[in-house]
Amino acid sequence: MAEANIIFELILVCLLFCCSMFFSSSETGLTVVSRARMYQMHLEGNRRARKVMRLHEKRDAVITTILIGNNIVNIGATAISTSLAIAFFGDHGVAFATAALTVIVIIFCEILPKTIAFYYAEQVSLFVSTPMMWLVKVFLPITKSVQWFIARFMRLFGIDFALSSSIVSASELIRGTIEMHHKEGDMIKQERDMLGSILDLSSVEVCDVMTHRKKMESVNIALPPSEIIKAVLASNHSRLPFWRDEPENIIGVLHVRDLMRLVMAKNKHPSPEEIEALLSAPLFVPETTSISQQLYDFRTKKRHFAVVVNEYGVCQGVITLEDILEEIVGDINDEHDVAASVGVKRIGEQFYKIDGTTTIRDVNRLLDWNLPDEKATTIAGLVIHESRSIPEVGASFQFYGYQFTVDEKRSNQIVRLSVQRLHQQDDK
Repeated sequence: MAEANIIFELILVCLLFCCSMFFSSSETGLTVVSRARMYQMHLEGNRRARKVMRLHEKRDAVITTILIGNNIVNIGATAISTSLAIAFFGDHGVAFATAALTVIVIIFCEILPKTIAFYYAEQVSLFVSTPMMWLVKVFLPITKSVQWFIARFMRLFGIDFALSSSIVSASELIRGTIEMHHKEGDMIKQERDMLGSILDLSSVEVCDVMTHRKKMESVNIALPPSEIIKAVLASNHSRLPFWRDEPENIIGVLHVRDLMRLVMAKNKHPSPEEIEALLSAPLFVPETTSISQQLYDFRTKKRHFAVVVNEYGVCQGVITLEDILEEIVGDINDEHDVAASVGVKRIGEQFYKIDGTTTIRDVNRLLDWNLPDEKATTIAGLVIHESRSIPEVGASFQFYGYQFTVDEKRSNQIVRLSVQRLHQQDDK
């Protein structure tokens, strides 16, 4: 009878150790597994993947269940093993059981199952999903009680789990994943920049990517038809804004193709009235519109061109569908475009000549820098904002780990600067 009890206890200890391995592997597997991968498998009809997703939604209850279950089986295994060791070795059995259990629990019940679960998180999480769902339900009264007690206890120290828990947005999670893969060499810089720009669509405003009115090509409707045709043919753009009386008074947008069709159909210069009849009503948008919203408006309204205005209704520039696409993929030049330079010229190691009108976003993308663009759009604007003045030629400033020197100035406009990186930053 005693021998039968010993065999039963040995079998029970082995089962408890197996349960400990189950809880340890479940903890790591369910924590490490990709939620995106589980969601994709759920869409493909995998029911266990759906269970894993439900466990992720109840992660507090799952973790508490795992910890309670793991401690129960470890304590049970320890008690029974100690009893067996005393039966076999007498008073020395306690020391022997302590040493043996320490090795077994650390290696076989913790390190080994967690290592396997780390490298095979998908398979392990799918395997444990069904029993873990059942255990969460069984332990629910205990887990609720434990969580309630812990929450009340921590409030004594001024810690509120509901307020202190950090919730990471989906875009931040994706951005972090992109940066990680870029640093590990799995993603080239061009791909990193493109995906990052897509995530920035909702935070970047049209005023950051528009063509400023100083660089905007527009045509006076009062010009003779021959001059209008000449101006249209000299432009590289497919659409041009037309103004009356003053350049800020945009009255319409002309598609070059429509004008060419009219000229070919009449085989002579059209009249001013005929040209004006070709103009489509301009689409005016606030300068604070996000480019994601502007992209949506272009799609729904079937337009490719909009006039950007400030809060007073004054024209600030124009934005096109191509401007938004270039914000994502970089400059797009066809065979008729003049090769456009971003306005950055390398002089030496970490030393550059940069046009003042070059946008901060273009500089960051080209040089892989991390200059802030919240308070200014261009490099010149950043220097003016940080120096709180319109600096003279030769003035030099240091901020954000860079030295900015004004090389050329025209009236109140900074035309060109020298920018030198003072030290290597981990901003990639």
